[in-house]
Amino acid sequence: MRVESFDDDWYLRGWCHLREAVRTFRLDRISDAVITDLPIEHRASEVRLPDRLFEPSPQDLEVTIDIASSAMPLIADFIPDGATSTEHDGRIRTTLRVSHYHGLKRLATRMSGVMTVVAPPSAREAVADWARSGVDRYRKEMR
Repeated sequence: MRVESFDDDWYLRGWCHLREAVRTFRLDRISDAVITDLPIEHRASEVRLPDRLFEPSPQDLEVTIDIASSAMPLIADFIPDGATSTEHDGRIRTTLRVSHYHGLKRLATRMSGVMTVVAPPSAREAVADWARSGVDRYRKEMR
């Protein structure tokens, strides 16, 4: 429906059949685009595209994190309106909304050392499993 740039990245906004909603996809992260014979179900003129690049949806997952206060501006788009942020052991505890844990894993990797996933346990486990698999792959390659 729309291709936009934000900072140095390009995004595609289109209808997501999995989520049944308008979603935002970063173009450089689309790895296996496929042209299908499915007819177009929603045209840009029929769907309201939000002014903000990232809009929360009811299906988003809520995740509690601790993060260094200096990194808060880097995750501002992920913090839902009305979320409470409190200082906890010298870090900021807040809530993020993510569409899936895969995106959370990427975010945690980019924020390594400054962000910790606190809850729910399934989010902590997803990030920890992903990190372990990366370490395992690295060890195999170093042999």
